[in-house]
Amino acid sequence: MEWILDHLQIVIAVAAAIAYWLNQRRQGHADDSGDMPTEMPPRDFNADPEEEQRTRRIQEEIRRKIAERAAGGPINVPRPAAEPPPLFRTESPAPRPVATPLPQREFTREAVPSPVMARPTSQENAGAILERQHELAEQLEALASSRRIVERKAAAIVAHAKAQEPSPIRGELMHELRGARNLRRAMVLREILGPPVGLR
Repeated sequence: MEWILDHLQIVIAVAAAIAYWLNQRRQGHADDSGDMPTEMPPRDFNADPEEEQRTRRIQEEIRRKIAERAAGGPINVPRPAAEPPPLFRTESPAPRPVATPLPQREFTREAVPSPVMARPTSQENAGAILERQHELAEQLEALASSRRIVERKAAAIVAHAKAQEPSPIRGELMHELRGARNLRRAMVLREILGPPVGLR
């Protein structure tokens, strides 16, 4: 057993040689026992005899042409017997009868009188003007009130911004406390002067 494992390459080579020899022997028996020539396909028993005859003639013609070409003989190209019929007809359909032209009529445009609008009286006119003035006054009043609201909001924003500005003393203190040395002092001052821990 150790010898087989030590010489595994030799065992594989011998097995491959035996398999090759068996395949060759099997092919030799198949060639000897084969009755049908390799060129002819097996006969289909359901095929039409006329079609088989036609196929046989075509095969013989192809073999003859191959033999002529191999021998260097002239190649006779058969000419088509007749031109094949066209796939579609080019006949044009019968022309349609032309209709007689319509009689020409002259159309005249009749002048349509424009509707006459009654002129408003001076009292109606004055009433419409007054209504329009009242509407414009209301619109001006609404614009003025909205402008006052916007001005109040702007003033509140400016006042809030001024309250948020740091005082000059605070600015100086912040400048003084910057840096690594003053970090401890800054932390103590924040605890003392800053907002309470519960509100942070």
